[in-house]
Amino acid sequence: MMEDNKSNNSKSDNIENTVLPPSPTPEKKKRNKGIFYFKHFPVYQDLAGIGQKVGTDALLVAGYTSIAKHKQSNQLEENRNSPNNKLNNLVWNETIPYDYQFGKSNQLINNDLPNDNWPNYILDIGTGTNVLSLMMGQRFKDATINSIDIDEMAIKQASFNIDHLYLEEKVQVSKNIYLFHTPIQDFVPGTTKTVELKKNVITNDNKSTGSTPTDGFYDLIISAPPYFPSDPNTDPVVSSMLTTRRIARHTHTLSMQDLVLAVKRLLRPNTGLFTTIVSVPDPANELEQMAQKHGLVCVEQVDVTDSPGTKLIRKMYTFKLAINTDDSNNNNNNNNNNNSSTQIETIKQNFTIYETTIKESTQRHHRKHSDQYKWLLNDFCNHFHKELDNQ
Repeated sequence: MMEDNKSNNSKSDNIENTVLPPSPTPEKKKRNKGIFYFKHFPVYQDLAGIGQKVGTDALLVAGYTSIAKHKQSNQLEENRNSPNNKLNNLVWNETIPYDYQFGKSNQLINNDLPNDNWPNYILDIGTGTNVLSLMMGQRFKDATINSIDIDEMAIKQASFNIDHLYLEEKVQVSKNIYLFHTPIQDFVPGTTKTVELKKNVITNDNKSTGSTPTDGFYDLIISAPPYFPSDPNTDPVVSSMLTTRRIARHTHTLSMQDLVLAVKRLLRPNTGLFTTIVSVPDPANELEQMAQKHGLVCVEQVDVTDSPGTKLIRKMYTFKLAINTDDSNNNNNNNNNNNSSTQIETIKQNFTIYETTIKESTQRHHRKHSDQYKWLLNDFCNHFHKELDNQ
């Protein structure tokens, strides 16, 4: 497959050299910044404000979460060659070049084994445009997803995307998504009311509390939280920002302690996983401290750089609840710091977004994404296919 791809690339290069006029230089095509186009659906972002655009952080953490390497079924010896584990190998084995022709075929790399119904319930904290939930809806088709945001404009944008995709685009990714306008600190499954959606009226599923887990626990929690530590009461620059931008990017409405305590309260014991992405050094340091303090165990840590040899810019994590041998009821009591938990060795990974720095790039208008990035997002995105045309 890789040899065919190389052959096709050289052929396309020859054709391009013979048919392209020497001048003028082709004008760079302007993109509609109000819409982010995925392979299978668009995400509108014209209402959400500057802070709620679909960004690299969201793409990375959703792609990373979709691998689902750490769910229990993938730990079994008989499932070592599962599609999840194969994708995991493609992403972290940097010797395997990305196959553009496969990417353009729209075939999915990742899916689940028969009778594997994990996760049943997903919680998206700080949903913004709803992009994380929509990507999870594509990846985990049978899961019920609860999306939460505190910002009114984000809720309006998320509502539009959920309804538009289901009613106008006829895409099923938003079918099982329920939206909640509330701080995560106040969210109570089964009690907090959902936002009214046209989709739910059409499907006769307009429940006042939405579809939430009856026991209050989620199998998977995902979040790309705000990351600038600041206080609008003392910082005039922050206080003067647009509300949407301030809430999306600054931690005064969601500190790392608030996030960790919410995860501990809502994550399913034993099998639940929490994935997130944060900037460095803060709030990554605070997140790690709060996780250790409140009984979350880091299963995997991914150090993200812009390009090889450049400084660390983000960290992605997979956490689970520590197993407390003293807690026979296995509840998620926030006062229990799980000091007697079993030790788990954290897997350390490295991830680069681009192959080169901006200065080193040979692309006409864009930098070439790393093979890791393209394998990770193959099932969702095609924006990197233009790299073939720019060579």
